[in-house]
Amino acid sequence: MKSRLFSLSSFFRLPLIAWNAPPAIISDMSGPTLVALFTALAIGGTPATHVLKPSGTTSVAGGEGLTVSESEKRAAVARFMSG
Repeated sequence: MKSRLFSLSSFFRLPLIAWNAPPAIISDMSGPTLVALFTALAIGGTPATHVLKPSGTTSVAGGEGLTVSESEKRAAVARFMSG
């Protein structure tokens, strides 16, 4: 999928693709900013995904969800900010 996204034909179709994008993925970034973002992803790749470990559960509106401790969140933000 990544190779198709960064192909030459996709580059020329980007305006059409962006115009027809579902509202869930529409961005307020300008065209040059989006091109820079995709160029950076193509050159540098994507970083590893980090998943926070849940520390408990919670009940919300009749359903259950997982919670992450505040210390875990703070540590993740600190790692992100330090690069």
